Formats: sequence, structure tokens, C-alpha cells
Amino acid sequence: MVKRLISWLAKLPAEVKEYLLKPMPAAIVVAIVLIPLGAWVVAFREGPEVYKIIVLSTPPEGKDQPDYSQKFWDGFFKEANPTPDGTLPFTFRGVRLQVQRELEAPTTESPAPNAQSLSSGIARSSDTLLVVLNLSSTRTKEVLPEYLQQPTPIPAILTATNPSLLPPKLTEDYYPVLRMLPTDDQQVKAAADFPKVEAAADFPKAKAAADSPKREGGEPVFWVAEDALSENPTYSHFLATLFVEEAGRVFLWSSSYTLLPLDALPRLGVNWVFFTGNWSHALILIRQLNAISKRAQPDGKHYRAPSVILNETSMDQRLITQGGADIDQRPITRGGAEVGKTRVYLTYPLPKWNQSDRGMGDLGRDTFQVVKQLLAAADSKDFAEQRGGSLYKLKRFLGIRRVADARNALITKMQFLNTTYDLGETKCEFDEHGTKFEVDKNQIKHPPEFHVYQVLNGNFQPLDQIAIAKRPRDHAGSVHASVEPSPKSRLMQPAALPSPSSRLMQRAVLSQRTF
Repeated sequence: MVKRLISWLAKLPAEVKEYLLKPMPAAIVVAIVLIPLGAWVVAFREGPEVYKIIVLSTPPEGKDQPDYSQKFWDGFFKEANPTPDGTLPFTFRGVRLQVQRELEAPTTESPAPNAQSLSSGIARSSDTLLVVLNLSSTRTKEVLPEYLQQPTPIPAILTATNPSLLPPKLTEDYYPVLRMLPTDDQQVKAAADFPKVEAAADFPKAKAAADSPKREGGEPVFWVAEDALSENPTYSHFLATLFVEEAGRVFLWSSSYTLLPLDALPRLGVNWVFFTGNWSHALILIRQLNAISKRAQPDGKHYRAPSVILNETSMDQRLITQGGADIDQRPITRGGAEVGKTRVYLTYPLPKWNQSDRGMGDLGRDTFQVVKQLLAAADSKDFAEQRGGSLYKLKRFLGIRRVADARNALITKMQFLNTTYDLGETKCEFDEHGTKFEVDKNQIKHPPEFHVYQVLNGNFQPLDQIAIAKRPRDHAGSVHASVEPSPKSRLMQPAALPSPSSRLMQRAVLSQRTF
């Protein structure tokens, strides 16, 4: 073929040869250099073809464990209704949008670096517009600086509940963060306030004498049981510390390592226990309390087991299915007196509980609605100029598009605090700290709160505290000690490592972890 082409060129007249061959080197240069250079200039000017919204989740704990992160993603993805590749049916600043889920998959040997490496790659990508961190508080705190301390921060939406997640500010810049759930200080407030509501409902005289130091035995006396053996001991200690500060009448504070005398609870008059740990350790504690209530008879009186209020990590259907009769709410009588079993309450950040997904599907749907409406509000006019300055004006004049400018538009709109998000049944707004407030039909803002549930009839039943406060006296609704504690009997017992002998005693007496 080449020989034929050379032969054909040789037969052409000299003028034709000069016309065809002389510009060929220049054409080759254009093909090799200028065309790719032009394509690069166009790509530089246009920027990324899509902006990505990344949902960072944790993988399931095991094959037989429910994947609640997947439930969140299912709710988010279903509400988004994207194409199979994740492309959304609307754009932002003229650019296509994609939703994409990434799994933080830490290894047993090195959990944190893996998560940070993944987040670092996402944060430095030229097309990451916004991130949704559906992670635990510990993981969120580890990776959040990767996004917020970029030259142009990446807006983040969080589902973690710890109030101390934001990294220290390097400048006076605004951190673009929205929290979909109330924080743990609200959880502790709900856990500390609920027993007081119960006491006021069951003891009208105590309610009338709320300011009197000589109240009836229904006043809550707390034992804080800190689960030092939980998967997240830092979180457990954090909740325990906050609760001691919030509740006031804490007569006992112990950890998983502490072996308590069997008569300690009735003699101190403890009638409520706040437990900070997971469901399996909570079940051990409940069984122990039931056993104590059957045996302890201080001053010849029967002792009713304290009520237990658990934190959100114990909100697991396995607590009910494996707890069985141990958490059944039917009263027990012995010797003609009602002894009762430990009544179990829990705090949870969502107002609805779904056995299959713990309400995570609803949370995923609400989160996407916040994302969608934030994008629409920020796309209503050019919000990028305020943060982009003169350089942004030049880029806009030259038609240069960058994801940093898209982020600046979002950040500016978030900082204005003038967007109301419609979530269907409710509406909400966010303050400068990213805290979510519900907005009622009268445009009144209500601060976020944790909700209280009770284990009842094989389910987690939500409780209306207002209804409880108004109901007639009902001793079956609350649990009280038989002995009124002396103010001088206050005992604070912080967590301490046990001696070898105390460990042996624990195994011999309980054959379980003691709280």
C-alpha cells in the first residue's frame, strides 16, 4: 500500500507535489501539538463534566448484621430518583450532578488511616461538590477536617450526634455544615428530664412540692452505669460525664469494671439507671437488676427494680428478641407485694422507629430533600462572587468553570441562614452551627430533641411526655425505690481498673460483665 502511494506521488506533476507535500510537516505539527492543546484548553475552560455528591457510609458489621447504612442510602437514592449511573434529573450552575456512595472500609489493623485516605482522595477530587457523612461520631470527627480545611471547604451534611465534631478553625471562615440529627447534649437532657416527668406524673404531691427539699420517694435518684467495654468507650464516657452534669441527683457512677455490693442500690435509694453502651451489655445489666430486686429487702421492705434508660446505641431489635421475659413489662408480685421488673426506656434521635431500618430510610429521604433544596436555592442567582472575589469575576468573564466556585455558591447560601426546607410532614431550618430546628405552621422554630421510647409489648413504643405529665396517678408507669436516701449518702464512684481478685469475684458471682 505504501509503495503504491509513493508510486502515485512520483507520477504527479511537480506543481501538484509542491502543493500537497510542502504543508504536510505543518499539518503533522498541528495534529500532534495544537489539537490536543486545544482540547486541553477547552477542558480547562469547561472544567469537570459532572459535579459529584458523595455519600460516605460504613459497611455492615458482619454478614448476619443489619446494614443500616444501606437503608439510609436506599432512602436517599430512592428520593433522588437518578439514572442508573447516579445522574440527577436537574443540574447545578449548568453542570450535571451525580450521586455516588462510597464505603469507608477500614481494616482491623489500621482503621483510621484507611478512612482518612479515602476521604483525602474524595476531598482533593476536582469534581466533589458536597459530601454526606453517614458515619459514627468517631469516624466523622476523623475525616471531617479533610473536607472543611480544603482551600475551598466542601459543604458537609452529617448524621453523627456528637456536638464536638468540627475541627479547630484555621481562620475566621465559616464552616459549611448541616446536622440532620440533634446532638448528644440533647440526648442527655432527654434522658435526665424524662424520669422527672414520670415522677411528677405518678406522684402529684411531689409535683406540687417541686421546690421543696423534702420530696416524696418518687424523685429520681440516678446511677450512671458507664459501659467501658463498649465498641466506643470514648463515646460512653462522654455521655456519662454529660449526664452527671445535667441530672444533678447522681448517687452512683460506676463502670463495667466495678463490682457493686448487692445491697448498694436499695440502700442508696437508686430508682433510675442511665446506661451508656450497646444492647447486649444493656441486657446483662437488666438481668442483674431483676435478680437484685428479687433478693434485696432493705429494712424488711421489698425493693422494686430501678428503671433503666438506655442511650441510642442500645436501640436494636435484638434487645427485645433476645431479652424476652427479662424485659417484659408485666408486674411481678412476691409475698403479696408488687416487686416488678426493670422498665426499659431508650433515647433516640428520630421520632419514628421502623423495625427493619431503625428509621434510617426516612432519614436518608429527608437528607436528600435538604441537598436538593439547598442546590436549588444556591442556583437561584450567582452566589459565588461574594467569596470568589475579583479572580472569580475574571474566570466568569473567560468562561472558566471550577467546582470551587460551585462550592462557594453553596457556602454563601448556607451562611445566609434564610432557607426553609420542606421535608413533607415537617419543615426545618439550620442555624450558624448547622443545628437543625423544626419550623411549625406558625413559623415558630423548635430546637431539636431526642425522643423517648419504651420497650412495651415486644416493640419500641414512642412516649409523649406531655401526655405522661397529664395522666392520672399510675404507679405501674414508673419504678421507685422503697427507701428514701439520705442527702449525705451521695457516692460518686468513677471508673477504675479492677484488681485481679475482683475480676475473679466477678466471674464467680455473676459470670457476666458487671456495670
